[in-house]
Amino acid sequence: MKFRDFIRDLAGRKTDALVQEGVSQDPGIAKIYPGSVNTSRIITENKYGTVRPVGAVLRMGRGGAEIDNISSGGICTHIDILTGKTGDFALSMAHETFSEHPDTHIPFATCSVPHWEEILEFTLSCAGKLPFLTYVGWDIAVTPDGPVAIEINRLPTVDIMESTSSGMRDAFRIDDPGFYWKHPINRH
Repeated sequence: MKFRDFIRDLAGRKTDALVQEGVSQDPGIAKIYPGSVNTSRIITENKYGTVRPVGAVLRMGRGGAEIDNISSGGICTHIDILTGKTGDFALSMAHETFSEHPDTHIPFATCSVPHWEEILEFTLSCAGKLPFLTYVGWDIAVTPDGPVAIEINRLPTVDIMESTSSGMRDAFRIDDPGFYWKHPINRH
């Protein structure tokens, strides 16, 4: 459903609702896919007063979608934490692989997230204000006025992030190869 149709439908109902102003994304990120606000999903770790980024992906819509969520048809590609450069390919939830955006045909190997240092600094600053949350997934949009947090996820999944990178064990600093199977929820 298009946003304007949603508003029209909402106006005819008796219900409580919150409608917020939309977010305009930076033209540098819009060129990859202009149909949705493309966000950087950054997972942060906050332990013992130290905040650090663990991993990041760029989430993008496709096929006319107005949202970038991969569970709703979007795709994502790895972001190098140090440089903001995107990976060589993107994946869908069904693990379809794309070397370029299927709508704009921009090759992912040539892309970088604009204003990456500012986005990362903003995200780490926000994570530092929530010391009671060890791991958080931040969905950050870059706008012409700077980064904004669209959503935070208390229990972020790492499956697509892991699939678009070379794995997450080193990023999470897990030295024990049997760590996953020793966790109580994974024992059978």
